[in-house]
Amino acid sequence: MTPTPLTDTKRLLLAHARPLVLLTLLIYGPFFLVYKGAVGLAALPAEAADTLFGLVGGLLAPLVNGAMVYLLSHAEAGVRLKLTDAVRGAAGAFGRLLTSYIIISVIFLFWVAVPMLPALAFMGFGNLSPQYMVLLAPLALPAVYVISRYAFVDAATVLEGRESQGARFRSIDLAKPRRLRLAANSLLVMLIPTVLDFGADPAASYAERYLSLPAAPVSFLLNLLSALTYIVPLVYFFAEYQIRVQAEALAPKPAAAEPAPAAAGDPGKVLAFKKPEVKPEDGGSS
Repeated sequence: MTPTPLTDTKRLLLAHARPLVLLTLLIYGPFFLVYKGAVGLAALPAEAADTLFGLVGGLLAPLVNGAMVYLLSHAEAGVRLKLTDAVRGAAGAFGRLLTSYIIISVIFLFWVAVPMLPALAFMGFGNLSPQYMVLLAPLALPAVYVISRYAFVDAATVLEGRESQGARFRSIDLAKPRRLRLAANSLLVMLIPTVLDFGADPAASYAERYLSLPAAPVSFLLNLLSALTYIVPLVYFFAEYQIRVQAEALAPKPAAAEPAPAAAGDPGKVLAFKKPEVKPEDGGSS
């Protein structure tokens, strides 16, 4: 039975869940601990901490994603890597991945803004409640469709050694077949991590207010859980990448052009155009 991307994602998660979880905890665990500690101890104002650690988290994303792709590719080849070796393997591609992530983020924000800004202007920027923002969420679907073509940038950069622009073009090329399926599955696998990411702090506030639980530890655990659930889309994109690269390798190559037929009577050569000889007139006859 031919594997589908989602069934292959399930297989990869079951086979390699432990190293993927440990890799995430290795990088994001200390980050969230310091972040929530700084907020909880009032070492930084909450808004300043959110801005600072948001930037740091954005810088960690290329390293984590690249390391996971590097780890998965070796695991699928039967090679068990240490977590530190996976991080080192991705570190060489960090600058190229970061460049791609910045460019892709700008493209994504543009496609979100195009349908959103007219709607926000119509509804009034200052009168938006969370439930209205939820209603506006479907307007981001065109951005999801556009951005899905960059799903294979990590693999094209880390595994194929391409530069930032080459990796983006390679990803666009790989994403062309069954593009709608790729976009729909991308939306599916990104849904839970995104909800957890945006809902961690409100959920922590709710727990503190109504359940008498300390907000900082609850927020820390939910943010860490969100980071762990991002493993699922990363594994899905790797599974899609593998299937598409294999299909590309098995696709029939275009036939080479046949040589032009040879001239009749001379099977090995093609005759060139030759000017007719013109003999001089015999002007001495009388």
